[in-house]
Amino acid sequence: MLGFALAEGIAAGTGFLHWRSSRPARVLYIDGEMASELIKARSLDALRRAEMVSKPGMLTIYARDFEEQIAAQFPGLGRMSPLNTEDGHRFVYSLIAAVGGADVVIFDNVMSLMLGDQKDELTWNDVLPLASGLTERGIGQIWFDHTGHDKTRQYGASVKAWRFDSVGIMTPLPDEQRARHEVAFQLSFEPPGKARRRTPDNWGDFETCIIRLADDRWTSEIQGKPAALKAKVSAIALALLRALHDALVISPTPGETTRNAWYAEGARLGLLDPIAETDSRAEQDRKRAKLRKYLGELKAASLIGVDGETVRTLQKGDGN
Repeated sequence: MLGFALAEGIAAGTGFLHWRSSRPARVLYIDGEMASELIKARSLDALRRAEMVSKPGMLTIYARDFEEQIAAQFPGLGRMSPLNTEDGHRFVYSLIAAVGGADVVIFDNVMSLMLGDQKDELTWNDVLPLASGLTERGIGQIWFDHTGHDKTRQYGASVKAWRFDSVGIMTPLPDEQRARHEVAFQLSFEPPGKARRRTPDNWGDFETCIIRLADDRWTSEIQGKPAALKAKVSAIALALLRALHDALVISPTPGETTRNAWYAEGARLGLLDPIAETDSRAEQDRKRAKLRKYLGELKAASLIGVDGETVRTLQKGDGN
């Protein structure tokens, strides 16, 4: 969903980056300004490009222009108040309960979901009880925010970033660095961004990168890498790379894991179809073909090494 917020900052709350469970995360997306028709179209495009099928409960999107219909569907919910008010806080908790719970809430965006001067830190301070309350409930958060005339930092008071674990800054590439009809931006967690949870084991997750949408395909390239390592990698391949990192965490051999363990993590995250005992050999092979496809892409980009059933990461700081 990063592509929906070109040139905006991202603030990720406690718990989001380290989500772990036997089931996919339940995501609640609260949008303050985009039309529901456009949200639906872009969401379906995102799922199609990622070759994913959304399972019931995985993603719920609340759009402001659909408030009346949602209020009718959930009696007592009412309309959403600004999130820097107590009524707004109560609404978010009620909405989470109404949709059956959430592990991550995405707020898009600060300006359209609040009232008051965005330069005034007191406006944001009234949101903090909500952010803290969600964190106490184990619910991660992503808050999209605009930049101002200075495209390198969040608009308004710097206190908005203080409570968050990570702040990523998205800036559009200049025309000469992107093709016609191409969406392209830089994502950086370097100052004035923030990467509180960066460690040697996950350093690669926070590297400054260039993300592009061209020819109906998302790709990413690490900025400043040698030419041999600058192959473009698709968004689904990067998601599977993060699944590999999860498999490495629980592997008894540092820096190495098996294809089966990697596949299991990909299935847990909803990136791959689970393999059932009743599946025929042909059905199992069909399901595994998706991992083989992106395994080859990651290998070509020199991000992983493969020796038979053994897989290892080649990224610096990943335990090798």
